[in-house]
Amino acid sequence: MKILRQSGSRKYIILFIMLCSFLILWPNHSKSIAASTLQKVYDNASLLTDEERQDLEKMCDTYGDSNNTDIIIITEDSIGNQTTKLYLEKFYDQNIKKASAYDGNCALLLITMDESNRGFQIQGYGDNPNSTQYYLDGERIDHIISKVKPLLSNGKYYDAMKQYINMVDDYVGMKYQHIYNQLWFQLLVSLGIGTIAVSIMIFNSGGKVTVNSGTYLDQNHSKILDQRDDYIRTTITRTEKPKNNDNGGDSSGTSPGGSSHSGGGSSF
Repeated sequence: MKILRQSGSRKYIILFIMLCSFLILWPNHSKSIAASTLQKVYDNASLLTDEERQDLEKMCDTYGDSNNTDIIIITEDSIGNQTTKLYLEKFYDQNIKKASAYDGNCALLLITMDESNRGFQIQGYGDNPNSTQYYLDGERIDHIISKVKPLLSNGKYYDAMKQYINMVDDYVGMKYQHIYNQLWFQLLVSLGIGTIAVSIMIFNSGGKVTVNSGTYLDQNHSKILDQRDDYIRTTITRTEKPKNNDNGGDSSGTSPGGSSHSGGGSSF
């Protein structure tokens, strides 16, 4: 009777472990947590028509919600003496950080039309390893810049903003294409954990092993017979120092409010 009870308990333990494993992995499969209510397009420089602004606002909402990311666009006639990098950092701290529905995940684009400081800046925010900052790293931001800059230079502001939104969607959306976010993979991992648990129980159900590496060793007569230490070669490698790119270089950093971000920008 006691043996039957132990067997039944083991079955329940196995089922419990498998269920917990599945529940832990399951949330990663869900894309959207809650829709953002933040304004997405701030056209303070009046570069867009009302129709274009509304269209971009809708795109930011749609793509942002599908990727748990606030996608923001800001245009300004002037930002004074501050840099585009600092302007976006302050904007994030004051308008996004506490109001975000996506744990601070955000992609920001600033376009400033000031003749003495005409340019644009892109930044990605998020504090966890699966964040917008991670998927919108410096190299990818540089790629976005290379596509957006020619459009801005030709006065195609609406097209440039659409290009930015689409590329953010492409890059940030990659986190939902990873194998560990696929349902079949999550089920397979859960099954694997359950199998391991069963194997451990079966292994522990046998007799205890009492033989080890020292059981038949004669400590008084056993010794090392020979020892060698031969020098082979020394290898030296050199890495070329990275060159500054044409897009204004990496402007990642930390905002005054303590939020880390990726970033990059250029004049146009």
